[in-house]
Amino acid sequence: MSGVLVGEFLRRARSYLRTAKLRIEWGDYDLACLDVEQALQLYLKAVLVELFGTETRVHGVLEHLAILRRELATAGYSRLATRLSDMVRGNRSIIDLLDESYIGARYTVSIEYTREDALKALEFADKLVRLLEEIRREVKGE
Repeated sequence: MSGVLVGEFLRRARSYLRTAKLRIEWGDYDLACLDVEQALQLYLKAVLVELFGTETRVHGVLEHLAILRRELATAGYSRLATRLSDMVRGNRSIIDLLDESYIGARYTVSIEYTREDALKALEFADKLVRLLEEIRREVKGE
């Protein structure tokens, strides 16, 4: 069952990223940021289930990153945990923007997202997904 769940999370995450690119073209920057946020949540959930059997009921990219960092450190992958921490430190403002978009793009009109915000979010997602793929390969011994 977890293999099916992981596959579905990854499929949906990739779909959200494709949709985010389209939304940027359409000028829907708030929804593009929301799609990136949803994609990263699902990607992180997939990695947590696949590598550690950890299912989360939390929301937010930062919270999922903290859980993954903790799982990596506990399992003895301190180098990977450090790389993840470094990525968070170097991208905290965009992570905060993404977490904010979870509520902001749905329920408020007081937060304005720009094309630059959406492009930075997509760029961060690309970097994070590459790191998550490295983590998956290393932990699985591939």
